[in-house]
Amino acid sequence: QALKSQLEIAQCGINVALAEGESMVKEITVRHHGELKILHKANSKLQEEKNTVEQEYIKESKYRESYGAEMGEELELLRNAKLRLEEDKCILEQVLINDNINHENYVAGREEELE
Repeated sequence: QALKSQLEIAQCGINVALAEGESMVKEITVRHHGELKILHKANSKLQEEKNTVEQEYIKESKYRESYGAEMGEELELLRNAKLRLEEDKCILEQVLINDNINHENYVAGREEELE
């Protein structure tokens, strides 16, 4: 009888321990479920931010490509304008040289006439 009593007491202790263990498992499960929800929300926000950043990067890349093409065209126009200016400078230098020669010839001719 005493052994049976001790067994019943031990069984009660085991049942209490099992109940406490189950309670702890449920509590931990609920807590982890809540944490998983929070992590899922955070992950969703990060994914949205990643998508936004990727879209902005794509827009920026397209803009840079477009802008670069425009700048390349403008640079080519500037190079061509510079070449034309250099050609005009050479022509004007030649005209100036010819004018100086003509002026010197005119002055020399007038001096001969005056002598």
